[in-house]
Amino acid sequence: MSEWLILLIFIVYLGIGVIFNGAMNEEWQEFSFILMLFWPLALAMLIFFGLISLLYTIGEKIKEKLL
Repeated sequence: MSEWLILLIFIVYLGIGVIFNGAMNEEWQEFSFILMLFWPLALAMLIFFGLISLLYTIGEKIKEKLL
């Protein structure tokens, strides 16, 4: 079961990379495997750091109300 889950996650990861790589590249540029592997990681980092920033902002607003 876990092998199928790992394979599915890998396919989704590469799928995200292919979609973002295709959206960001111009027609004259070659397909880049490095970018294909980078985009899913960049998207995950953007979501993670956005969530951390949101939680920090909420904490600051709560701190203002308590003081």
